Amino acid sequence: MTHPRRSSAPARGLAVAATLAPALLLTACAGGSAASNETTQDGAPKSGGALTVATNGQEPACLNPLIDATAGVITSRPYSDSLFWQTEDGTFEPWLATGYEVSDDGTVYTLHIRDGVTFTDGTPLDAGAVKMNFDYIVDPATKSQLSAAYFKPYQESVVLDEDTLEVHLKQPYNSFINILAQSYFALLSPKQLTEAPETTCDAPIGSGPFVVDKWNKGQSIQYVRNESYSWGPPGTHEGAAYVDGLHLLFTGEDSVRYNALQSGEVDAVDFVPPENVTEFEQSDNFGFIRAIRPGTPYALHINTSRAPFDDKRVRQALLHTINREEIVPAASFGQWKPSNFLTPSTPDYAEDLDVELTYDPDRAAELLDEAGWTGRDSEGYRTKDGERLTAALPLDGTNAARKRLTELAQAQAKEAGIEIKIELLPWQQLSERQWTGDYDLLGGLWSSNTADMLWLRWSSANISTPEVLGQNVSQFANAEFDALVEQARESTDPAERTELYRDAQALLVEEAPSVPLYGDPRTAAFPNDVKGVIFDYAYLQPYWFDVWLDR
Repeated sequence: MTHPRRSSAPARGLAVAATLAPALLLTACAGGSAASNETTQDGAPKSGGALTVATNGQEPACLNPLIDATAGVITSRPYSDSLFWQTEDGTFEPWLATGYEVSDDGTVYTLHIRDGVTFTDGTPLDAGAVKMNFDYIVDPATKSQLSAAYFKPYQESVVLDEDTLEVHLKQPYNSFINILAQSYFALLSPKQLTEAPETTCDAPIGSGPFVVDKWNKGQSIQYVRNESYSWGPPGTHEGAAYVDGLHLLFTGEDSVRYNALQSGEVDAVDFVPPENVTEFEQSDNFGFIRAIRPGTPYALHINTSRAPFDDKRVRQALLHTINREEIVPAASFGQWKPSNFLTPSTPDYAEDLDVELTYDPDRAAELLDEAGWTGRDSEGYRTKDGERLTAALPLDGTNAARKRLTELAQAQAKEAGIEIKIELLPWQQLSERQWTGDYDLLGGLWSSNTADMLWLRWSSANISTPEVLGQNVSQFANAEFDALVEQARESTDPAERTELYRDAQALLVEEAPSVPLYGDPRTAAFPNDVKGVIFDYAYLQPYWFDVWLDR
């Protein structure tokens, strides 16, 4: 599926462009989907109306993506923009930047900032505003859950003039432009950051096509159109958004989202339930888009810092116990495919690792015997010194397919004598358990447009401390792995970087800090009179700016 692109002059200094694997493609499906993103024969897109979207129930505690790392990016993209825009083919084009240069040693990036952009409080976007955002991210007082981890190579920024910012890094970082395209690095008003930073969670101020109007916590967010907007990303239309407003509903139950779309109560569904995908693909009445999220797959992350999984043999046994080829399609009505520690759509994904994630119950039994779990209790669970081999797994139960998948894994683990206790919790309570490390297993994925996710997810540098919230929920610490991913993120040689990431992926298979399950498809469905739905590829999600209603 193609979309009209706005012509523009080549970006100044934009010499570096990363390309995603071909698997990350926007899928034009049968029936009305191809027509749904085109203008009608008799006219241009229409302005007016409000767009109501039902997304899943992962409501963030804070709408500021520089702080909140859960669903914050879904709620922040409508009101905020980024310096760069990632296209469907994986290249990066200027957005709020006009281009950049990078020093030969990879430690200094000179960013050229677009003129004429203003935040919705009237503050102009300039090099000083970008510097303030960067400094805000790394300030410990911000307590950034993810952006600060990505930004660890950052040292300082120097404003050369209103339109030019020189960014100094402590070390080379080959994913720097990649992350600046993500909505985790959306820019907020420097006036708000200076005068009222405490308001950025409930009423953040960006430069985007919409403005946060009202947050009905636990239910929805209402956005209204930014009438002054005229700097959409490459490939989108000129001027303000077509729709008057955007209404984002947090709808955790799959069946409720599906029924709301079918009945016309909502105009689009983000995260289509897997059991309904084929129906929408084949429908003449609905459009449908899908792409596999790059980054790390949905996995059961193993807390390696405490018993029983501080023993590698027990981790390996759990990995060999789970038949991913069986339970992944069973839980998803055939819509999901098993994945390694990176999804195939991720740059530097290694298809052949010389080691495999295998279902091998006999080997699992040998490993548990070696680890001393040789007894059995009355329910068939393995024991050692009178203690049952058990693991607590807190889970957000709003995603029915993931809940099914977890229950299937639980049943297979029981066959091996491993008890998995599933605890269904509200999303925000689950986040609290994550940050305190109160779990043995934890389900989750992280979408990212760079293999640097390996560093973010499993480097010991990203284990949470009382001062810093880290994304290494496995609490995995391995010096060899740390060295591989650190060298990879600093490398200026693409071939060397790919090989280092390959070795890192192979090491994860051996060390088993997680049980990777499937590459997550991002899907959206909408009736044929909803036009212009596209993806934001930097953090894969539907982008609503270009949408118009043919009614």
